[in-house]
Amino acid sequence: MQINPRDRELSPPRGLLDRIAVIVKRLTDDLFAEPDAFAFVVGWEVERKWNRRTYRDPRFNQLRAARPAESQASRR
Repeated sequence: MQINPRDRELSPPRGLLDRIAVIVKRLTDDLFAEPDAFAFVVGWEVERKWNRRTYRDPRFNQLRAARPAESQASRR
C-alpha cells in the first residue's frame, strides 16, 4: 500500500481488489455461460481474458496449412 505525503492511501487494500476480481469473474462467467456452452459443444477454442471471451474454430488452422500446399502445387 502506498501512502502520499498527506498520509492518505493511494491504492485500495489488496483484499478489496481480490474481492472485486472475484465478483467480476462471477458476473462474466454468468454472462458468457450460454456462448461458452455452445462453444464447448461444437468444439471451439475459448480464450478467456479479464472481462471478454474470444471464440475460435480450430478448423481454421487446417485452412491456413492447406493454402501453402496449394500454391506450391499450382507453380509446377
